[in-house]
Amino acid sequence: MDSPICLSPTSSSSSDADDKPDAKRQKLSLPPGKVAVICNCVTIERDCYDIFIIDLNSKTHGFVDDEFIRVPPTVGIKRGRYDTNGFCILGSTFYMIESADKKMVPPPKSVYIIDLSLYLHDDDDVVTKPDLKILEKSELGKTPDMLHPKSKPFGIPTPDGKKMLVFSSIIRHEYGAEIAGVGDFELYDPENKTWKQLPGIHSENSYGTYFWIAAFAFIGRSTFFIETDTELMYSIDLESLDQGWKQCETIYGRSTTRCWNFPFYLIDEELCLTSACAYDVTKEEHREWYFPRPSYGVQFRHCGHSSVILLGDVKNEQCNFGILESGLGQQTKYPHLTIDKYHCDVSKYREDKKKNCDDAELSTSITHVRCFKFLLDVEKCTVFYTPKSFSLSRQWLNICP
Repeated sequence: MDSPICLSPTSSSSSDADDKPDAKRQKLSLPPGKVAVICNCVTIERDCYDIFIIDLNSKTHGFVDDEFIRVPPTVGIKRGRYDTNGFCILGSTFYMIESADKKMVPPPKSVYIIDLSLYLHDDDDVVTKPDLKILEKSELGKTPDMLHPKSKPFGIPTPDGKKMLVFSSIIRHEYGAEIAGVGDFELYDPENKTWKQLPGIHSENSYGTYFWIAAFAFIGRSTFFIETDTELMYSIDLESLDQGWKQCETIYGRSTTRCWNFPFYLIDEELCLTSACAYDVTKEEHREWYFPRPSYGVQFRHCGHSSVILLGDVKNEQCNFGILESGLGQQTKYPHLTIDKYHCDVSKYREDKKKNCDDAELSTSITHVRCFKFLLDVEKCTVFYTPKSFSLSRQWLNICP
């Protein structure tokens, strides 16, 4: 086995990041600021996933209660054997990956799809219909089956937004085997409708047990990084799959990413954005800048995890991102959410670091743009949470553990 490597910032070309998805693969060219939020709204009469497509640049939504924007669901999906971690978006296509179960023979390898362009006008306004369409499994499209079933799968787009990486979150390590995760990692190419199996992970320690993928992220253009629940870290270059997985001794000088509050995004291999704070991964000591938390008042109850979403591409060392919070009215039981939009100027931060000998503060380079407050136009809920949120413009996936 190769000796452990250390992942650190590297210089890479940004030409691929500026390439536009081709028309054959992506039916819509959506402007930055359009967000899809997947909600589980359980009411007395129904239990389904609702997809809310929200345009942060739109002025067509009516304001209610002086500050909240009423948003109707775009489409509903009847609950099935989909693991919400396996929800993913490429272009205007929404993917749902079925989770394998030991009790199911044979275990499922299906991936279902919804074309969200059917629910958008040509001018990118959301189609709002009086009667919400709740799709049955028989009404969904499908990709070709995966090569192997996945246990509690994750789905995540590659950095160029052209392919989808699907993998199990629970990796079986057979007793005495040198390779773990055979068949647990696959890459889907929607243009050619093909699946490609990734190599398994070489490990000298096998006790016939499972390990969990506790954190993961893309680093740079093609390197995929994971950390297990046993704090072992590995990486693989999707452009050099024949080299296989490499064990990482450190990532940016640290032996674990647990202090980074997964999920996180790495911006230009320098700044780390989480749902709670931002900090510079290249510094030996973290100087976190915590985002202000929204105040709903005593009448609201916070629900679920906070989410961080990239809004648009990272271009010219500039990016926009959002922090999503969801809640439920204590008395009304109506769900609501807020999206705080921020702008990050990486180039300014780098200039400040040069001038101030690495004592630059992120608070001067990250500015709050606006807080959007939404009232979700559904019935009173007994259970409500937001397992997933996507930026439709960038196709980056936010994943809540």
